[in-house]
Amino acid sequence: ILGSGCIGLMTLQACRSMGASEIVVVDVIEKRLDMAEKLGAMAVINAKKEDSELRVKEILGPWGADVVFETAGSSKTASQAVNMVMRGGKIMIVGTISGDTPINFLKINREVKIQTVFRYANNYPMTIDAVASGKIDVKSMVTDIYNYEEVQRAFEESLARKAEIVKGVIKMQ
Repeated sequence: ILGSGCIGLMTLQACRSMGASEIVVVDVIEKRLDMAEKLGAMAVINAKKEDSELRVKEILGPWGADVVFETAGSSKTASQAVNMVMRGGKIMIVGTISGDTPINFLKINREVKIQTVFRYANNYPMTIDAVASGKIDVKSMVTDIYNYEEVQRAFEESLARKAEIVKGVIKMQ
């Protein structure tokens, strides 16, 4: 899973709830990687400190990952995904990536599938059930809580303290 923001952490939990056990999460923010470990990632990689493409293959084996989820919404991580996926594997583009993304198609001419996801249409009942049953833990990701009157502050801090805030929540009275 490339990116351990809220979407990446939810993707991690969804994969675990469906039986995946060898999950590697890549990010550049240490607090988010710590949360990924807490939520069950087998391994985490700080891409600021390590070559993530090399480390994924060291951890999962030389063929790479069965499925690579791009959840960071980054052109860079989408380009890296082709170097991490195995022959016949799948790349799921979950993050919203703006602009052009260079893809080396020679790297994925091994029957790799690329699929995009947008707004999780028709998955709400399954998601609500997973949260209600405890299969997915949304509360542990909340690091900051704001009252409704603090909406502006919440947005400002979510930008200014990006490395510290995993998920901010605004309480409605």
